[in-house]
Amino acid sequence: MGVDVVFYNQGALFPRNHRKLTLVDGKVAYTGGMNVTDLYLNGIEGVGKFWDMHLKIEGPAVHSFNTGFIRMWNSCGDRPLAVSFPEAPAPCGDVPLIVLETQGSDIHPNPDELFSSLFATAQHSIRLISGYFMPTRAIVNGLKDAARRGVSVQMLMGSSSDMPPVVDKVLMRRALRLSQEDHITLYLQQGGFHHEKVVSIDGHLIMVGSHNMDRLSLKTNHEIGVLMDSHEVAGTFDAYFDAHALSGL
Repeated sequence: MGVDVVFYNQGALFPRNHRKLTLVDGKVAYTGGMNVTDLYLNGIEGVGKFWDMHLKIEGPAVHSFNTGFIRMWNSCGDRPLAVSFPEAPAPCGDVPLIVLETQGSDIHPNPDELFSSLFATAQHSIRLISGYFMPTRAIVNGLKDAARRGVSVQMLMGSSSDMPPVVDKVLMRRALRLSQEDHITLYLQQGGFHHEKVVSIDGHLIMVGSHNMDRLSLKTNHEIGVLMDSHEVAGTFDAYFDAHALSGL
């Protein structure tokens, strides 16, 4: 039968379609931070293993992913997608969630506004993993403001990334500088690269997706994230965070 392929914004460097999304029969969606690459199996010499996080989603929310995929495909040229998706897959769980599609800073709410709003709601804790940590002023101010309110801000990063060493130093310097603030802690894990893009608030509100804490994701790229309100999902992430943070001590 073959494979039909279209390219987004072919021939141009920006904006990029940075979303990571796989749909199965219009009933199951996989999304998060993972790319389709052997790096996740073998790692990179001199960097180490890749750590990442993805979601498997079933139920009515999959309809939002289906329609978003069609919109993106149809924006890529003159070959409209000829496929029929189920109108609304049947409910199969009890986790409330919102699918957040963003593209740059011209559409509201934009990523800066989304993350700033999340940080502003925090009462006890903010935990985040972002491999490419080059935050905007709004992100930095949001984290600092939360810390000044007494919120515990914890960041997890790998000791290296898949970027050139000079960029690695910039990424690390930004995070280290922020960790000098009271109530902000940076955990560095040796032996690999944390590619996840996750923010957890107060142990129940959690966002997993493709948004890096860098200007490309926040100001330019097409990105997708899933915002959930679930103690169970956030608790699973907390256990993952703790295991990796403690292994770096």
